[in-house]
Amino acid sequence: MLCELATTLSNDKMFAFTVRLVAKFFLAKQWHALHPEIRRQEQLVLESPPSNSLVKLLVSGEDRRHGTHAGFDIRAIIRATIHNILQHRHEGASTIEQQLVRVLTNRFERTFRRKLREILLASLVAEYIDKRHLPAIYLQVGYFGTEMVGLDATCSRLGLNSKLLTLWQAALVVARLKYPEPRAISQRRSKQISTRALHLIHLYQHHSQDRTYEFLKLSCIQDATYNCHVDHSTQSGVDFTSTEGKR
Repeated sequence: MLCELATTLSNDKMFAFTVRLVAKFFLAKQWHALHPEIRRQEQLVLESPPSNSLVKLLVSGEDRRHGTHAGFDIRAIIRATIHNILQHRHEGASTIEQQLVRVLTNRFERTFRRKLREILLASLVAEYIDKRHLPAIYLQVGYFGTEMVGLDATCSRLGLNSKLLTLWQAALVVARLKYPEPRAISQRRSKQISTRALHLIHLYQHHSQDRTYEFLKLSCIQDATYNCHVDHSTQSGVDFTSTEGKR
């Protein structure tokens, strides 16, 4: 029953319109402060876009219905709520829009009020900002670890060229959004990042066969990822040719 309700609401344009209307009425001031910064970040993305593979890995790992929802994923929200209540385990349901709002507003408190505010603002992000650009914008401002805010800073710290990443390296970078790298990385965190990267590549390969990435067609984000193969020799850890020594 809940699944049917979630599917109905996620496909209901009037429901999405109502959410945006509420956001415009109650959060006009916050949106007017947030919107120009997102536009500024979007312009930077248009001038120097990340590789298409990075964008696809992000979508697969964080928000596979990104191309179809209205800034919030009601199905993911209901599923996560059920799991959190019945199975007593935390499960996220944030879309890329929501995560972008969270980072740019610097609001991370775990309260219902903050979450609701985030969803409302995310609905406006989805309405006013090109869906194809949002994953790249988030990569540009996301937190990957200590001294790793944004893709360029992250690649610089890891000794990588963000325009010349293998698929495995790109997956390791995106994995750090879920498992940020501390200043002194432990073996356990290295394993978490490596395992997450493998999972992202599996999702990437699966989603390349369906319609997950259709929204990216005609995007300004060009595929600059070269030598896109999985280097199994580095899968035992996060070894970008020993980035440990560069910290």
